Amino acid sequence: MLLAGWAYAWREERVAGRLAPAALRALAIFLIIGGLVLPALAPGGREQIGPVVLLDVSRSMGLPVRDSGGTTRLDSARVLVRGLETDRVWLFGDVVIATSADSARSVEATAARSRVTPALEAARLAGADSVWVVTDGAWTDRREATITAERLGLGVREIRVSAPVPRLGICEVLAERRIRAGDTARIAVEIVAGGEGPAVLDSVRVFLRVGAEPVATVVVPVPAAGRFVRVELPFVPVPPAGEVEWRRYEVALADGADPFALADRRAVWLEVAEESSGAVMISTDPDWELRFLGPVLERTVLGGVRGFLRVAPGRYLEMSRRPRAVEGDEPVAHAARAARLLVVQADFSDLPAAVARVASRHPRRLLFPTTTGPVPGTPLELAAALDGEWYPSPPVPSGPAAGLIQEEALEQLPPIRRLFHLAGGPAAAALSGRRGRRGEARPLLVTGGSGRARWAVATGAGYWRWAFREGVSRRVYEGMISGLVGWLAEGFSLRPVELAGGSELGEPVRWRVAAGVTELAVEIVGESGDTLWSNRWVEPGAEIQGPVLEGGRATIVAHGRGPDGPFRVERPLAVTPDPRELLPVPWSDPLRIAPGRVAGSPTAPGRRRPVWPFLAAAVLLCGEWFLRHRAGLRLVCRLRSTVGTEGVQSSASARRYDEGVAALRRGGATPPSG
Repeated sequence: MLLAGWAYAWREERVAGRLAPAALRALAIFLIIGGLVLPALAPGGREQIGPVVLLDVSRSMGLPVRDSGGTTRLDSARVLVRGLETDRVWLFGDVVIATSADSARSVEATAARSRVTPALEAARLAGADSVWVVTDGAWTDRREATITAERLGLGVREIRVSAPVPRLGICEVLAERRIRAGDTARIAVEIVAGGEGPAVLDSVRVFLRVGAEPVATVVVPVPAAGRFVRVELPFVPVPPAGEVEWRRYEVALADGADPFALADRRAVWLEVAEESSGAVMISTDPDWELRFLGPVLERTVLGGVRGFLRVAPGRYLEMSRRPRAVEGDEPVAHAARAARLLVVQADFSDLPAAVARVASRHPRRLLFPTTTGPVPGTPLELAAALDGEWYPSPPVPSGPAAGLIQEEALEQLPPIRRLFHLAGGPAAAALSGRRGRRGEARPLLVTGGSGRARWAVATGAGYWRWAFREGVSRRVYEGMISGLVGWLAEGFSLRPVELAGGSELGEPVRWRVAAGVTELAVEIVGESGDTLWSNRWVEPGAEIQGPVLEGGRATIVAHGRGPDGPFRVERPLAVTPDPRELLPVPWSDPLRIAPGRVAGSPTAPGRRRPVWPFLAAAVLLCGEWFLRHRAGLRLVCRLRSTVGTEGVQSSASARRYDEGVAALRRGGATPPSG
């Protein structure tokens, strides 16, 4: 106000009506300065609030403060929250929930995860400049939370309610879903160490049990805090009661490894099939295929593998560590009849009669035709080879190898350079490919069967090129062959319906459905025998989804109609909480971050510079200009500018100028011209 008054009183001509523009200029200056610096004139941002308490309600907060038992971590956290004298309490775990200090006294530690980053972002969004985090320190996103708090300029003080107890826990159990009786199966176990200080044990014993009976045990050294150790437990499954049996295996650490006894055991359900015998390979037109196929069969078929190469009519070479010549077709046919799995690579029109009869009647066959024509023992016929290079393409159809190769990058595999046109059927594709990665997909491998007889046919040649390369190509080759052999040799039927997920709390149950399945009905039965959920589909898709189940055990029963007729599938299901929340974590220093300004922002955190004072100031300045024009100040400025530029040339000119100015001062009279 003083600045505008001084300008109009001393810098402007004293004409009538100059009071109004002076007031407008004063008000405009006031709005500009106020919009920049005055807090009272800076609305539009969020109201600054005091510190917020973030309370951890994950499942680990239900553990005791120390390994000796006693008060839980959540009970200690409630006492701390009452002493912090704030009513702004937010719960974090899976989600962020705003509550009060009084309501926090009745919360339970039930969250399956412990993520504090969303709570930090919500606190800053609400206008908090600092937070207290009451927790046991077992966050799953500590690094992310630190970066987020520094980026937001949010002050963080972590208050711990747990002691650094040395612990061991089982973080993962890896096993083949289907194993066979009499063979040596393996379960891999990953163990993690946590806490602080010297470990209680130098080594720990790991058990594998079926019920209360241990079937394998191994001793491993205890790793340092935050480190992992991996161990394999080999065992030989006993034969099932029937053809197949679902069996629960439990992996456990010795007593004392985990003082809280919560992360020292994990269970897994495996399908055990009846005992199998060895495999026999016969080739009359050999290439590199058997070179890579043999080691896979050696690892996956009980009893090993025997190979026979025909080197002349009626003469074979047995492939083994000590190769030997075999005279006549009958010894080879006899070995083929006794084998659990028969692998034949040949021009079937050129097979000896004794071997051809076995190849067409054997109940479990993996066939690699080398020429066109009917495939014996199947409804298939191979026609002329298709031109071009055929690349494997996703998605992997539901079948024996789907679970082993569906996560692999199939586009990295080399092509199949000779693919036969497939006629006849029915047959299910186990893997498909496209010419030049474009166009219609055609089967690279097909499977089928009737009753107990099952077969798989390779419709191309040169699959060994996948195994010739390291990495993804070899993994796909071995996974594909292992899946086919697991279905053929071990007596597993091609599952019309297979569980794809739903063994963790909060996760919906999902199933993969094979092609050609209709009139599908799925029922989930609880431990007490009551039906928890059921549904029917006339024509289900490739994947169907069920409910989110509560914790506990259940049985899944699925029945319907497949390509081979009616079927019924039954398997157990155990729904458990996510075990990662209760795993031991390495001890770290509590987080301490001082509040600061948001990086790159000239305003205080949580505030926003208003725009309306500047818009109002612009309108006021336009009004000032209009009033100045009405008062004649614009004319005076023009006269003074003219005189100042050209100079006063004569006393007459100076006299006329003075008269004009005097007239303006008297009330706006027109000054003399010239």
